[in-house]
Amino acid sequence: ISKDADAISVAITIYALSKIVEKIKYKEKGEWPNFLKNSKIFLKKAIENLEKNNLELFRKNLMEIRNQVNRLSGEMKTFFEEVFRKAMLNKAKMMYEHGISPEETAKILGVSQWELMDYIGKTNAGKT
Repeated sequence: ISKDADAISVAITIYALSKIVEKIKYKEKGEWPNFLKNSKIFLKKAIENLEKNNLELFRKNLMEIRNQVNRLSGEMKTFFEEVFRKAMLNKAKMMYEHGISPEETAKILGVSQWELMDYIGKTNAGKT
């Protein structure tokens, strides 16, 4: 488990996009083609900028993928936001389980310690 914010951002973005692409019902929505096209463009640019060692643009490109979600509307936007939030919390939980403090984990991922601990508590409910 890495504390590298860029590696974490890539993992969260790819995981969330994979979950989004699995949802067939959204592929029929009018906003889907633009979301998919733009996400591919920004992902390709992120790869190119990473290969050029331009980390600032790489980070901006990954952020633009997330910004695509903010441009959506209705149920689609709500679902996509939730996918990214759960991906982030799941990654935070894994980091915490590998010994990274809740404070550091929350700081790296931009979530509150309260939200992180609440998520961990809910996902570990019933486990001994």
